[in-house]
Parts: sequence; C-alpha cells; structure tokens
Amino acid sequence: MKMLEEIHPDILFLDNNLPDGSGWNTADQIIKKHPQLQLNLISTHQNDFIKKETQSIRVWEKPLKLTELGKMF
Repeated sequence: MKMLEEIHPDILFLDNNLPDGSGWNTADQIIKKHPQLQLNLISTHQNDFIKKETQSIRVWEKPLKLTELGKMF
C-alpha cells in the first residue's frame, strides 16, 4: 500500500491470496483511494469473484496466459 502512494501506477495486478488477507478486500480499499487505477485481481477461483468484477477491477484466472494479457493492451 505504501508503494502505491509513492509510484501511482495506472495498472496494478494483485493476487487474491495475500499473506495478510484477501486480495479482494484489499482491492476495494485500493479503488476507493485510487479510482483511476485499473486493478487486476488474480485468483485460482475466478468464478467466486466474477460477480464482483467492476469497471475498475478485472478478475483473471490463474494461470495467466500472455495471449490474454496481450489483448488487454
């Protein structure tokens, strides 16, 4: 979170399984503070989160494929 304040990225990839909690909970906090950020949540359980996907948060299923990432740009 500290680095977000320093770097101000346009795009962020966040793993759902974080050592200190759920990435989805962190994603909500990040979007509230940085609404312009395109946040990409990475999870092995995409179906659990697809209903929560928003314009600012995209859910990616592991393993990520470079061809899918290429379509993003």
